[in-house]
Amino acid sequence: NVEDPVAADKTHDPVQAQDRDIPRSLFEDFVGEWSAIFHKDRSFLSQLVDALTKKKIIVTEKTSHDDFVKDLLDEASHSTEELRNLKRIINSTSDPVSSVRLYYDELVMSARDASEQGNRPRSKRRGFGRRVGSSASPVSSEDEGEILEDGEVEDNALTSGKNQTV
Repeated sequence: NVEDPVAADKTHDPVQAQDRDIPRSLFEDFVGEWSAIFHKDRSFLSQLVDALTKKKIIVTEKTSHDDFVKDLLDEASHSTEELRNLKRIINSTSDPVSSVRLYYDELVMSARDASEQGNRPRSKRRGFGRRVGSSASPVSSEDEGEILEDGEVEDNALTSGKNQTV
């Protein structure tokens, strides 16, 4: 029986006394903190990658993680502060997965997706992703199908002389 040795452990009673939601809460706190660290690190790494892109060094499906790290180190080498920050990110042992690794994987997936899209035949639906009736304008985020509450009047109904409520 596994329960007897576990119950005999001195940490069993304090853990048992905790609320059952504590482990989930601790996990959510951990993930939230890790996410914040990654987004901060990602912002810094993006600046380095943008500088690499200007030098015609891009991440492809075939770029190895080691080559990516080497290119980042080369780019950061002109600034002591940037190099120190990059080494902190690379050598971080407190995070389960390095922010550099996560960002590298993200860039490789993006390169793979772009490669696959470039190999696909073009869709016959030419207007996809554009506003109907406009050949060059991007998709608008405005809501064209707004729901009117009771007592509200549609703008075009006022101009045409019809007072409709929905």
